[in-house]
Amino acid sequence: MEYEIVSEALTKFYGLKMAIEDVNFCIRKGEVVGFLGPNGAGKSTILKILTCFLRPTKGRVVIDGMDIIKRSIEIRRLIGFLPENVPLYSELRVRDFLKFCGTLKGLSRQRLRDDIERVVEICDISHIKDSLIRHLSKGLKQRVGLSQALLGDPSILILDEPTSGLDPVQRVEMKRLLKRLSGKKTVIISTHILKDAQDICDRVIILKDGKVLREDTPEGISKAIEGQRLISLKIKEGAKEEIEELLKDISGVHEVILEDEGEIIIKADFDPDIRPEVARSIINKGYELLELKELKKDLEDSFFYLIRGATQ
Repeated sequence: MEYEIVSEALTKFYGLKMAIEDVNFCIRKGEVVGFLGPNGAGKSTILKILTCFLRPTKGRVVIDGMDIIKRSIEIRRLIGFLPENVPLYSELRVRDFLKFCGTLKGLSRQRLRDDIERVVEICDISHIKDSLIRHLSKGLKQRVGLSQALLGDPSILILDEPTSGLDPVQRVEMKRLLKRLSGKKTVIISTHILKDAQDICDRVIILKDGKVLREDTPEGISKAIEGQRLISLKIKEGAKEEIEELLKDISGVHEVILEDEGEIIIKADFDPDIRPEVARSIINKGYELLELKELKKDLEDSFFYLIRGATQ
């Protein structure tokens, strides 16, 4: 199996603060991989290391057979990067901005002219290439940012929150664009929008506290909790510890997780359905049951379930 990117025991400290520790992953050529995790999980640190902006404290990364420390210049030529906050020059026209970016990448005049036509066609912004950037919507600015990342035809795209801040229509358009790149380029996406990861990515890597918590396809992560019933409930008042013990005594309950704002998550066997017994037990003890529902097993619910520490 051919891997384009390999991370081995990747670790980064900022002073005494650990950002990531012993992060291992492999990414195949043409694969679209998403990094998911809460704030502070280490997503941005990993992207900065992959783009050769940061050096790891320990461990190594090999991209296209090259070590990122020993051959960072060659590696940078392979990568197109779209940061979360795209550094556009609002006083420039789109075409002039792309000329400037292509010049920085060392493209010859003829190649740059051809490449600009290629990327504006891919990103569907041919109709605004003579427009001032300051007049563009957020969605079109994101496409301009993606266009500059595609200049030079890099084999790897690294995109930090590419759909963040877009309206629903713009998000759909951006996702369609990224899907068209699937198989043609290796794409790494950092996102907190889990539906987008499920729609775009071949595989996702979930991070928590600077470590890899789970790595699988979106479907595989959802299937990790198949055969289990996840129940969320809220109670108006009551001692959480007492309610926890009450629920643990119900046959089929494997784990009870006490959340903030009064929410309680129950991990139980799928059969038999214990929801009626849960409701009866709480009401019979004199507690007021505000809400009881089963959590759906899509990527979003699986993600939050994993991050909560219900499965390891």
